[in-house]
Amino acid sequence: MKLALELEFPDDQAAHILRLLQSVPDVTARILPHPASAPIVASKSEAELEALFQQLAGSWQSDENGDELNRQLREARQDQPRDIEL
Repeated sequence: MKLALELEFPDDQAAHILRLLQSVPDVTARILPHPASAPIVASKSEAELEALFQQLAGSWQSDENGDELNRQLREARQDQPRDIEL
């Protein structure tokens, strides 16, 4: 007979409980990762990754062009020139 059993206990007790189960004659005990804890890995082709990158890279939209944004950044600075003798 094959029986699937789900137990929940603290991590520090997991090794002890697994050893107990494995010590019972004619019993095969194994740990299966919980589906919620397994990382989701979706393999994408190079073309799909490139398309996703282009969507991300082109997602910024603004009424200002690059020169106007640069000017705004320079005007917003709060630093003053310092006289330093070397």
